[in-house]
Amino acid sequence: MEYKIRGLNLKKDFLKEIFENRGINQEDIMKYLHPSFNNIQDWRALDNIEDACHLLKKHIDNGSKIGIIVDVDVDGTTSAATLWNFIKRIKPELHLEAIIHEKKLHGLANDLYEDVYNNGYNLIAIPDAGSNDYDKHKKLKDLGIDVLILDHHEAPYYSENAVTVNNQLSKNYKNKSLSGVGVVWQFVRAYIDIFNLNIDANDFLDIVAIGNLADMMSLRELETRTIAIKGLSNEKNTFTKHFHKVQNYSIGDKLTPIGVSFYIAPSINAVHRVGTFEEKKLIFDAMLEGVQDKMVLSTKRGHSGEEEPLYEQAIRTAMNVRNRQNKIVDEAVKYIEEKIEKEELTKHKILLIEIPKDKVPQEVVGLIANKIAPKYQQPTLLLRDIDGKLMGSGRNFSNSPIENFRENIEESAYTEYARG
Repeated sequence: MEYKIRGLNLKKDFLKEIFENRGINQEDIMKYLHPSFNNIQDWRALDNIEDACHLLKKHIDNGSKIGIIVDVDVDGTTSAATLWNFIKRIKPELHLEAIIHEKKLHGLANDLYEDVYNNGYNLIAIPDAGSNDYDKHKKLKDLGIDVLILDHHEAPYYSENAVTVNNQLSKNYKNKSLSGVGVVWQFVRAYIDIFNLNIDANDFLDIVAIGNLADMMSLRELETRTIAIKGLSNEKNTFTKHFHKVQNYSIGDKLTPIGVSFYIAPSINAVHRVGTFEEKKLIFDAMLEGVQDKMVLSTKRGHSGEEEPLYEQAIRTAMNVRNRQNKIVDEAVKYIEEKIEKEELTKHKILLIEIPKDKVPQEVVGLIANKIAPKYQQPTLLLRDIDGKLMGSGRNFSNSPIENFRENIEESAYTEYARG
């Protein structure tokens, strides 16, 4: 292999040398390698955030019954947990209820119909989702239920029937690579500032970092990188600290973005994909202050009748479910690869693969697409027939000639809906 060494290679500080050898100036290098809270944008740049804070305060002051929708992915769970923990810091006795999807669905999906509309809530809070659920916002408003949305997903416009804080819709908010839990954290910072509370928003930052990393937000954005580095260097939540301890052999003494991405986030995500409803609830509860330390009957083999902390049981469960998921994914990938070869699908520029319902569980389709696209170096769509329409997941690969696969799909005359 022919190669040419670029610049100095002293092997003392690899990242710094890589940047220097590519002509990046010293000031930018230091900003990236040593991020500071100066990189965090003013929360005032988020549209509607003051209205959102006043809406929540009204319901806290009134002792309202508040439902928090928990999306079943890491960003959704950490978003809901951060909001829950913050509200409980303000008023521990307030009646909060978690509304958790049984399947990998988002926002005000129809599976939550009875839970959301008929349980007497005064406020429905939707972190990491909900911006596009316009019809359901109106339905809730007509029932006298307020809706608070703290989201980062793309939407065409703001809802008239909900108070929405969304960095994608906020023109003055520069960082579009901030996940749902990042928006929740900015909301927490705003609430503390507006109402002069003696609460440190950084107490929640480790959970916020995990959510941003799990949602694959770009660390090229200095704000997102700052959240990741500062959050992981200040482990406050019992769930974070113990998960790190359990995975210390793989992660090392210092919790890093790589450690979270390879050894913590995938286990939590596995529960959301293939876990039972009880397992999903267990993971959420394990992030909640005042709940995570409760003693529960042990499920550990050989420890029948004994008790263990809830967070410990949740972490072990997550790691076991990940092993269960890996077996499902391996079998499904083998089936997809055989189908690609048999039908000569690689001759097309995009791998468009229709899969039978009984072969690949819907919950792992995105994970499988993650494996297929880089292996074949082709943009990939894994779709199944649902009521006459093809629905599923798509993934691009690194350095693809199609820079934005989602936009490419959305602009196609054959596509009704493409989000993500």
